[in-house]
Amino acid sequence: MEERMEVQVSTILDLAQFLGTRELTVSVPAKATVMNVLEAVRELTGRDIREKIIAPETGDLKSFIRVFVEGRDVRFLQGLATPVNPGDTVLILPPAAGG
Repeated sequence: MEERMEVQVSTILDLAQFLGTRELTVSVPAKATVMNVLEAVRELTGRDIREKIIAPETGDLKSFIRVFVEGRDVRFLQGLATPVNPGDTVLILPPAAGG
């Protein structure tokens, strides 16, 4: 049996509306990455958040999306291949405009 761990996922604005929640807990394999977390969100919610945040032409995060693991921007780590640990929080931030 594969060892698993839980990871928290948080988001706001349009992405929270898309998922139907601002926060959820997903179960991922031990030694999971941010991409595994995104896949687990799809499995849990039935909604593929990857289509909202990953550029299909590059397979990388869209330039206006920010993803943090425990407060660290994955762009400065290993991108979608950034490892996550048990109990980590993955924060996904869509663009926000104000005035």
